[in-house]
Amino acid sequence: FPKTTTPFAASITTDKATRYLEVDVSKIFINNQAAILHFFTSAKPKIDRRESLTLMRLLDLARDPRAQGSFIPLT
Repeated sequence: FPKTTTPFAASITTDKATRYLEVDVSKIFINNQAAILHFFTSAKPKIDRRESLTLMRLLDLARDPRAQGSFIPLT
């Protein structure tokens, strides 16, 4: 990741370009812990199950070797 010292970065790639973004980690771990505590005290997730399943589908496709050479349909 060029021009930064952060250990956390993200990239967004389209058919035209790739952009690298620095991730603001100033409160990421605090917010994560708060969300975990909220989950256990409320017994309800803050993220809709359908959204979680969609994200898992995207991660599964990213692990697919075909994703290294071309776009893969989400179906």
